[in-house]
Formats: sequence, structure tokens, C-alpha cells
Amino acid sequence: MDSHATGDGSARPGRSLMNRALATIGIAVVLNVIVWAIGYAVLDPPSSFDPLATVFPTIIFTVLFLAIGIGIYAILRRRSANPDRTFIQVATVALLLSFLNFFALRGQDGNGPGAIAVLGIMHVVAYAVAVTVLAGRSIGR
Repeated sequence: MDSHATGDGSARPGRSLMNRALATIGIAVVLNVIVWAIGYAVLDPPSSFDPLATVFPTIIFTVLFLAIGIGIYAILRRRSANPDRTFIQVATVALLLSFLNFFALRGQDGNGPGAIAVLGIMHVVAYAVAVTVLAGRSIGR
């Protein structure tokens, strides 16, 4: 049982950090694979555009960056008076900074506006899952 308070004094019984971490990664990977599949089918990107050439970069980077985010959330739980709110703020800044990476993709074969939009959607999906599953409030609160 997780005794972590949600910031309003209530606990999230039965939702350990490990369970929420695994759920965050699992849900985000599945949703991002769906986004990738739709984007790949619609855009048919060239194999030279690595981020969309296969599904593997989507899976690997979703897991990697969410693992970093989960680690940050675990630290905030121990060190912050309001870890959920602080995590959402940190995650929001990280999301906005992640969009800067799209400028580095300019000029690569296959990275037109559609491809960049697909990558942006994947970033937003991972962000939304992380803040909802890790730091979100229960329905009805």
C-alpha cells in the first residue's frame, strides 16, 4: 500500500509507485505505438528518417524518457512538500524543452511538418500519461 499523500492529505491506497510506474510506461508505449502506426501509414516516411523509420525508436525513447521522469517523481515524493504539483510543473517544462529537438531535425530527409507533428503528438501523449497516472487525481475528486 502506498502511503504517499496526494497533496490534499488523502492517500492513494493500493497504488504503489512501482505499479504506477509500470502502468505509465505500458500505457504510453501502447498509445505511442498507435500514434506511430497511424503516422507511418499516412506519411510513409523514408527509411532514412530514423525517428519514424521503424517502431523501435518510439518504444525505446518512450521507455527511456519516462523512466527518467519516474525517477524524478520518486525523488520529488521524498523531497517536496507537494510532489504531484511540482512533478507536473517539471514535466511541463520538460515537454516544452523537448519540442526544441524538432529544430535539430530540420533538413533531415522525411521530416516534413507531418512527421514533426507525429513526433510532437508522441511527446504530448507520454506527458499526458505520466502526469495523469503518476500525479493525477482519482476520478471524482
